[in-house]
Amino acid sequence: GILSSVGDGVYGVDADGHILFINPAAVDILGYASPDDLVGRSAFETFHYAFEDGTPMPRGASFLNQCYANGSQVPAWQTVFWTASKRAVPIECTVYPMKVDGERQGSVVAFRDVSARRMLEEELRWQAEHDALTKLHNRAWFETQLEQEIARLKRTEQTSLLLFVDVDRFKYINDTAGHSAGDQLLLEVSMRLKSRLRASDHLARMGGDEYAVILRNVSVDDVQMLADGFRKALTAAPFSYGGKSYRITVSIGVARLD
Repeated sequence: GILSSVGDGVYGVDADGHILFINPAAVDILGYASPDDLVGRSAFETFHYAFEDGTPMPRGASFLNQCYANGSQVPAWQTVFWTASKRAVPIECTVYPMKVDGERQGSVVAFRDVSARRMLEEELRWQAEHDALTKLHNRAWFETQLEQEIARLKRTEQTSLLLFVDVDRFKYINDTAGHSAGDQLLLEVSMRLKSRLRASDHLARMGGDEYAVILRNVSVDDVQMLADGFRKALTAAPFSYGGKSYRITVSIGVARLD
């Protein structure tokens, strides 16, 4: 009755990892129709047989298998269980040794689906590193990347460049055409900047109408050409909004990193 009423999944296994009992919540999380579909089967072979990326897990590498065999007690272990439809579910489980008349007969595992919590954690991490409007990385993230790049360059003979880009007419457009136009201009500038990036470069919105770019492993002799390439990408076409066109001009500062 207790097992049927709790919201967490609970199952018991013998020392070899064969399922002795399983409650309705666990059956539901794992996507099966009935406890009869699971009782008697190997827990490892049924739902924790692979890593999160789908790579098959060697039986000897299964931490839960080791717990079943050793009678370990483990709190808040995070892993993935695979459902009947082969979908990976992130879970947090606690393992207890199961004793009957003082003798260990296997283990009991209580677990819960932590998909929603993981999604929230990932969203909070994303928000901490990105600009909400343009979806580019933000100043905090960029400053960390800049520190790491400077540290990397000290160990090499390579050179990188830091570009600081300021949109000259942003305030005019924002004030005359409205904040929606200003936001759209920032989105347009962001897309044009991204079009010039290589996979190894870093771009961030620093705030307002200011952007910064790290161009990794480039020649100092190419500074003028590189900066001019970004300028042309930003100013080649006017910005259109509300039936009007606005000429975009930018200021670009460059610093050498080595």
